[in-house]
Amino acid sequence: MSPDQEDAKNIADNLLDKFKPEDGYLILRSFSKGFVSLPVTFYWIGYDFIDTEHRSENFDDKYRFAKLIKSGKKLSESLRFIVEQVMADFASKIDMEAVINVSIPLMASLTGKISFTTMTQISLGKLLSEKFWSSLFSGALLGGLLSIGGEVSRAIYTSRELRERNMHLYYILKNKGDIDLLYFLVEKKLRPFEDACKLSTTNKIQFNLVCRYFLEGMNENLDHT
Repeated sequence: MSPDQEDAKNIADNLLDKFKPEDGYLILRSFSKGFVSLPVTFYWIGYDFIDTEHRSENFDDKYRFAKLIKSGKKLSESLRFIVEQVMADFASKIDMEAVINVSIPLMASLTGKISFTTMTQISLGKLLSEKFWSSLFSGALLGGLLSIGGEVSRAIYTSRELRERNMHLYYILKNKGDIDLLYFLVEKKLRPFEDACKLSTTNKIQFNLVCRYFLEGMNENLDHT
């Protein structure tokens, strides 16, 4: 295996790991039970306190966060929308012809019906979203938005970092009702897919190789389920 192939395999393995249940994904499970990681929470509160440069912007974002909490949105529906956007973006970058030998058995395993001739990037994105979602919420029961009310500082800075590195996704989520402020809840599991999408623009050949390993791994996982 060449260095490029090894790097691609490592990236693909990291993506595949994000489809594995993590005891209901710890951060979401913590919110569903009414407690959070205090050291992390205190870090962001402290950073917010000393960040005088962004005091005005932080005030505006805290107002957005307060409106979001009061909006009555269902947390699970908002997070599902976020997952769908990231998975759809990732799938849209996949060159289906470049991975045709992998995609045919994968689609048969996933659906038992869909052939490659009818598979599109959109339908692949939906399939990945469903599988990702089921792993994300294995055993977790989410409460309402009120349960994350104490995480305003963390929500603000995670959203701001998202805006700086992925403005397209940021504005999709912001325009959906400020749910960019919920991204911190799923960032750990979705960030590798963001990075993979960026690779598709900087090194398409390497990205195609990542996708081949990724789809092969998905196919193997499905064979054992």
